[in-house]
Amino acid sequence: MARFVYIWFTLFEHSARPESLTAYLADSEQLSLVFPGSEMHTSEQFADWYRELLVNTTWNFHELSGLTIQPAVSGFTVGFDVDW
Repeated sequence: MARFVYIWFTLFEHSARPESLTAYLADSEQLSLVFPGSEMHTSEQFADWYRELLVNTTWNFHELSGLTIQPAVSGFTVGFDVDW
């Protein structure tokens, strides 16, 4: 699971197409992505947010820390701090 987080943020750093990131997401009642000022529950909501990010971001580097992974009934709950 930690590898997934780092791969996913590598895609961010390379300004990957939204489909490259949403391929890792499953639309379900349990999907919850929370970034400062945004909370998303579908891959389409994320894709819209990400497209806006690409338009407004000139430098896209991340430093991750505080990674936590907790097993859940149908997947995992992942938390981390990101210095963007």
